[in-house]
Amino acid sequence: MNSFGFHPAPKPSFSRGSVKRGVRGKFNKDTMLEIFERDGWCCVRCGTGSDLEDKPHHVIFRSQGGPGTVDNGVTVCRTCHKWAHSCRAGRVWFENFILSMYGKLNNGVEAK
Repeated sequence: MNSFGFHPAPKPSFSRGSVKRGVRGKFNKDTMLEIFERDGWCCVRCGTGSDLEDKPHHVIFRSQGGPGTVDNGVTVCRTCHKWAHSCRAGRVWFENFILSMYGKLNNGVEAK
């Protein structure tokens, strides 16, 4: 035993009130599988079935509060994913794709 009389308090056991920042908005395995199956395991923009990203593309970016839900993800190849992040036209194309499929974006923007 300790001869100095040091008795540390036990670590409190309470659950976290919110999801950790790094985990927020990520796709879980079931959601990823559902997105890939919905899109037929092909890039939604160019239709290729090769060189696909291993995770779906967030239409509303995680940094913008985009959730990890089926209606916020699309299957993309590496080339189209790069294009989606490199210019405004890329982002708009994928937003319009989701609008045509679901009638709204996940952040509540309605189709016109």
